[in-house]
Amino acid sequence: MGRRTRTWIAALFGGAAALLIAAAASAHGPGLAGRTEVLAQALGVGAAEVEQARADGTLRAMLDGVTLGELAQARTDASNA
Repeated sequence: MGRRTRTWIAALFGGAAALLIAAAASAHGPGLAGRTEVLAQALGVGAAEVEQARADGTLRAMLDGVTLGELAQARTDASNA
């Protein structure tokens, strides 16, 4: 498998993971923190930084190292706050 193919595969899976994380964060019910706050909690940054990353297209890169478990914990923490 060539380097270009591996790069495309990594980008595809990275994008899919980012979409899953964003979908999980947005699938909250009443009384739970909003998706921006959950993403901020999971990333260890402020909500303004998440909004800025969303606006300038770097949110996917920020989410690259975040696991679904970390996102779930951030969602729980944010809803309990």
